[in-house]
Amino acid sequence: QAGAIIIGKTNMTEFAFTAIGVNPHYGTPGNATDAGRIAGGSSSGAGVSVAEGTSEISIGSDTGGSVRIPAALNGAVGFKPTARRVSRVGVFPLSDTLDSIGPLARTVAECAAADAVMAGEEAVALVQLSLAGLRIGIPRGVLFEDTEKEVSAAFERSVRKVELAGARLADLSIDDLLADLRAVTKRASIAAMEGAGVHADWLAT
Repeated sequence: QAGAIIIGKTNMTEFAFTAIGVNPHYGTPGNATDAGRIAGGSSSGAGVSVAEGTSEISIGSDTGGSVRIPAALNGAVGFKPTARRVSRVGVFPLSDTLDSIGPLARTVAECAAADAVMAGEEAVALVQLSLAGLRIGIPRGVLFEDTEKEVSAAFERSVRKVELAGARLADLSIDDLLADLRAVTKRASIAAMEGAGVHADWLAT
């Protein structure tokens, strides 16, 4: 209705339930940079499509990262809006508490425009803000323990650019928070528990 040309659907993880992007039934999309690597999921094909230029904007569902992960792994932008900001009518559920519909695109501005349209709002031009004086926390610790050298170097380059733009960086430890999260979700996450409810009848038969 807003004038977009819908060109097709992309492969994704079955029932939107994995961060890797694997689909043994219809094919697993390869990463846009290196097809031998994972695209991330669950909206894997959406991330690949935007990153390789097959589409300018893709739409995915995000419960625990299913838009943001493939966007990050393919070098695109992904946005998970607040739950229920965009209507979920017609969307197969995973977790009623956490599911939301969000765009993947090449720029933040394109994501913002798509999000506004899907939410039924007027799209407005984004205003660039200064990073001067902004305090940004870097979660050093367990999250960085197994990082590949190339990834670590790229991350440090990005952090340095943010610092040169005037932001103040602060190394923060969230290891205690991560340990508590692991303890709380030892048996299952919210998404896993609610997803089990969605699929209970199928699993039983």
